[in-house]
Amino acid sequence: MKISKFSALQFFFLASLVPEVKGEDCRDGEEPLEFTFFLDEDSATENGYFLNCEGEGAVWNSPIGSLQDVDEELAFIKAEACLPVDLTCHFTLEDSFGDGLVYPGYYYLTFGAKTIGVSVEGEEFFEKAHCFGPNC
Repeated sequence: MKISKFSALQFFFLASLVPEVKGEDCRDGEEPLEFTFFLDEDSATENGYFLNCEGEGAVWNSPIGSLQDVDEELAFIKAEACLPVDLTCHFTLEDSFGDGLVYPGYYYLTFGAKTIGVSVEGEEFFEKAHCFGPNC
């Protein structure tokens, strides 16, 4: 994975400012799921993200065009949930233009202590999909 030094520093600094769902906040048999998304300049109109879990349906549903305004420099979104460890889920990040996340755009997705997905600088995509759980 390639991340420029500045974007990595920016990422870790901003991530440290956001309160996290900790394991003790979840019930027995659950782990925290965290999605942190540093928006690029076109994310408000080009990006959307979804999380669907078997038996639960849509946990997160943020279609393209529904994201917060990105006028502010270093804007980001942090979505969190506690999910059962035996649940199978499908996470999708979409980019309608197909250029992926342009600097300073970046995302990471974790479930408990496991990294599920992380952006790669310069990677172009229309859709990034990650599955986690026992039926993946």
